[in-house]
Amino acid sequence: KTEPDGRRPAGSAGLRDRRRGQLRPFLAPGAVGTVEAENRARRLHGRLVFLYAGSGVLGAVTTRVRNQINENAKLLAHSALLPELHHNEVVGWEKSGAVAPAATVVLLRDADDSAELRARLTLTAEYVRRQGADVVELAEQEGSRLARVVSLVVLGDYLSLYLALLNEADPTPIPSIDWFKSRLAEPRSA
Repeated sequence: KTEPDGRRPAGSAGLRDRRRGQLRPFLAPGAVGTVEAENRARRLHGRLVFLYAGSGVLGAVTTRVRNQINENAKLLAHSALLPELHHNEVVGWEKSGAVAPAATVVLLRDADDSAELRARLTLTAEYVRRQGADVVELAEQEGSRLARVVSLVVLGDYLSLYLALLNEADPTPIPSIDWFKSRLAEPRSA
């Protein structure tokens, strides 16, 4: 039995072991990206997740990773892109209060990032650390651009599955989406 949010009731014996068993085909030891994904997931577990990257192709990857964390791990995650991030969102970190110490900023980097973008990402990491946030970087430096992008997508997918395990969430049901769909299907008066 699951709660409306998809989580198992507290005290479910061996839940994490059962989940790991169900996901074992997808999380085979030594599979590409799994060790890094598990290590990153442990750093993100129980934290507010902010994903930042440059616009362009990594912007799409950032959205994908955010969506996977939302749906698979049943966690809120937020994403924003540079350079726009430096025009608006960065100001929100000035008075972030209790948010910054509870947050981890995930920076997505690519070998083809421009010198300006590399500098902006580095300064972003420095700034949010000064505000009290943790910073994790996801980067792929080898292979073709397509290979690097696919590698980051796969890493993000594994990351979301490990977060689901740590969060004791089943990645397959999506009760909140189902609730919205059923409510939207109800007749509405004009």
